[in-house]
Amino acid sequence: MRKSSQKRSVSRHFISKNRFVAVVLAVIFSIIILSNYEMLKIRITSWGTQPSLNVSISTVTDGKILLVFEPMLEYGENQNIFVEFINTGTESYTAKIEEHIYYINETKMDLLVSYYDSLVDLYAGERRGFSTIFRPPYPGGYYIKVKVPYDYKVAQTWGTFLVWTYVPVTTTVTAAPTPAPPAPPPVLPGPADVLMECPNNVTLIQGSSQIFGLTITNVGERTLNNLKFYTSAPYVLDVDITPKTRAKLDLNASSLFLITVSVPTDAAEGTYPLEIGLTTDELRAYKTVDVMVVSSNISKIEYLEVLFSNYKYLIDKVESEIYAAALEGYDVGYANESIKMAKLSLESARTYFEAQDFDNTMRELRNVVKYLEDALLQLASAMMYVYKPPVYYPFLLIVVEILLAIGIFIIFYLNRRRERRPKALEAAAETGGVT
Repeated sequence: MRKSSQKRSVSRHFISKNRFVAVVLAVIFSIIILSNYEMLKIRITSWGTQPSLNVSISTVTDGKILLVFEPMLEYGENQNIFVEFINTGTESYTAKIEEHIYYINETKMDLLVSYYDSLVDLYAGERRGFSTIFRPPYPGGYYIKVKVPYDYKVAQTWGTFLVWTYVPVTTTVTAAPTPAPPAPPPVLPGPADVLMECPNNVTLIQGSSQIFGLTITNVGERTLNNLKFYTSAPYVLDVDITPKTRAKLDLNASSLFLITVSVPTDAAEGTYPLEIGLTTDELRAYKTVDVMVVSSNISKIEYLEVLFSNYKYLIDKVESEIYAAALEGYDVGYANESIKMAKLSLESARTYFEAQDFDNTMRELRNVVKYLEDALLQLASAMMYVYKPPVYYPFLLIVVEILLAIGIFIIFYLNRRRERRPKALEAAAETGGVT
């Protein structure tokens, strides 16, 4: 009896001890499961964590210009020009469209008229249109320059159109030619591609200007047509391109364009990005150049040595373009005169530089820039086939029309006299016979 009670007490003690151990193990196991669940939940959903990555959206300020016009007009017609500026950035800003029209003389560009839109606020993605009507006063070539200042930046683009007039055509009668053999089947052109070569960075002293060459090479498998340029730069940079456009660029051909960049004397030192865009009927391409503005107090010797080397290279490039145009039969007389003046100015600049006269050196180098721009502009003008009648052309046309009318009247009068004479002779013969 006593043994059985002892057995029961021992078993109860064992059971209670086992229950305690089981409870402890269950608690430990539950803690492990919960901790694993929290870890699993954190890995899958990131709940219960403090993010360590700061995400921010950077604002972008940018804009693009759309220019629409007629590339060719008959003398006396109006040119309808439409400009649209698009806010392609992520924040709003104010913008103002400016439009300048130049007449291309044989030696320079003459500003004829300027149009200005009002200053407007543009939200992200918003557009602003500006329409003008211009009547060209002369036959010849014209440049359209569109400039849009916006949010401390400036966007620019250019266009070219021609105004032609009636040219008298003389007709000659020739024998019927032998029929030509059938034309071969047309060959589909391959992909278009272009190579834009220019320095990656340019250094300017405060209050100065500088040019650098942009060489466009057609490395694709088709001719490039209607080459136009677009620039976007901070407001502190004044940018110009010469020539503004080109009608076409053949396969494997290259063409040189001069980019002129100027900065004011109060321009802050630093690096400013200049975006140059090329658009054709077949493609678009872009190139970014870093313009570094440095203090005017720096040593000018090394700076001017770089300019001498750069300008000598550009003179050689422009001279080769003039020579190639002369071989194709273009009249390059004005361009040759300008390139000669550029060489003389470069020699004068070198003379002043050796005499440590830096002010006159910079003045002569500015003349080099001017003559190089003139040479390429005159070359582009010579390659435009535009008929320019003399000043007396309308009066000469009127005189010719009057003489032609008089000649027709005389011929008509003589024919009538010849018709009347036989009739008078017949009447006289009949009268004599009766008598």
